[in-house]
Parts: sequence; structure tokens; C-alpha cells
Amino acid sequence: MEIIVEGKSDFRFIHFLTNMSKKQIIDSRGIGNAFNIFKKKSKKDEEAALMVDEDPGKSHPKGWNDKQKCNNKELLEDMQKMLLRIFLLYGLRLISLSPDLEEWILYVAQRNKIKPQDYNLSDDSSGLYDDFLDDSKYKQECCERFVVDLKSSQQFSWLNKLLFGDF
Repeated sequence: MEIIVEGKSDFRFIHFLTNMSKKQIIDSRGIGNAFNIFKKKSKKDEEAALMVDEDPGKSHPKGWNDKQKCNNKELLEDMQKMLLRIFLLYGLRLISLSPDLEEWILYVAQRNKIKPQDYNLSDDSSGLYDDFLDDSKYKQECCERFVVDLKSSQQFSWLNKLLFGDF
């Protein structure tokens, strides 16, 4: 099982959330590359999930509109409350976070009364993005503690289930 993500920030987040080996997480360096890797995996019948930002208003790669919505109504209602969407694309799971990963994390933190400032992290999406990109050991430990403390939230539990197909 591999998880394909758009970039370094997403890569680190998934690693902290899932404790997966870094070899099982693919940093595609962009949504276009992510789709291409995802498509190749589907042709080889390899199990994979793709996690992307919804990024409203931005252009999306060819194939974006080929995705099909999941038909589980209860699951969809729960996920909509959590700004998560799941689609099937090329027979594999595509998880879309709205509007983007950092905004979604801050939304979850606020809902669960966890303040990023308590972890020496920024409370705005642009700053949090920079925090996840920061290569210093200290900042990475702050990010990891923040994600670990959010793991017990309903939203993070749902994301974990969606990534691994446990729904």
C-alpha cells in the first residue's frame, strides 16, 4: 500500500499521521505528477491512495473530472461535515481535502480546541505550510507532536480510514 501526495508538506503530514515508512509515501512534487503516478499504479493493479488539496479556483490535471463520487450516503454526510471528500478514480481512492491540507488541519485543530501556537506553530495556513516545510529538527518535532495530538480527533480518524480503505 502506498499513499501519493502532492508535496513535501503533505508527505510529512502523512508520515506523522500514519507512521508509514517513508518509502510507502510518494512525494509527487505536484498534482499533475501525482495523477500520473496514480494512473500508473491503477494500471498495474497496485493498491494506492491519492491525497490532494481541492484547491478551488485552480486548474486541475486532465482526468480530474473522471472521478466518481462514493455512493455511501452516510459516509458522505459525515465527511462533508469534515471537509473531506472521497472519490474513485481509475479504481483507486482519491481523497480530497478542502480547501487545502493546512486549512483543513487548522479547521480540525479549532474544532478540537487544540492551538497550533501551543506547539510553536503558526495559526494561519501559509505559516503552517512553512512550518511543515522547515527542515529543522525542532520544527519537525513540533509538527509531529501537533499531528499526534490531533490523531484522536474524529476528522483524523476518518482520514486515516479513507487512506487505508477501512470504510
